Amino acid sequence: MTQRNDDSYYYITDNSLKEVIALQRINSEKPYYSYLDKKTFDYSYSEKEIGKIIIKELAEDEFLVQCFVNDDSKKTNLEVKFKLYKSKTPMIEIRFMDLGQIIHKKIYDSLKERLNGNNFWILYAEVDYRNGYKFLYEFNDCEEIALNLKFDPNFSEKK
Repeated sequence: MTQRNDDSYYYITDNSLKEVIALQRINSEKPYYSYLDKKTFDYSYSEKEIGKIIIKELAEDEFLVQCFVNDDSKKTNLEVKFKLYKSKTPMIEIRFMDLGQIIHKKIYDSLKERLNGNNFWILYAEVDYRNGYKFLYEFNDCEEIALNLKFDPNFSEKK
């Protein structure tokens, strides 16, 4: 689940149903959320071709993930710099880029393979799309929570 900076909108991604549900927080004293919208997505394809990944350790708990189209490629087509910190629980895989689940899985699998253990959390990810666009994603306020959503069984979506 992700939330906007102003705490008013929440987005829940359900990979098994391939849906993103948007909710709005209505009451801050007793948590109550209003359904806004639902969108389906298809990540069966990959927006970028990634055939090879190289992980470089830049500093303690800082890694650069370099993605290449194939083994013969000289130039990267995506780079992600991660700053991690050791935790007591396994890494939470956050879908932070506007790229699909296939690319996220390849990056996370390669990163976990390189790390000594899986007990890390992401402090930030700096993404260079190698086309002039760069983004910094900070995850300094992340926490693991038990979330229980109850939907009104009589609710019907607006047509």
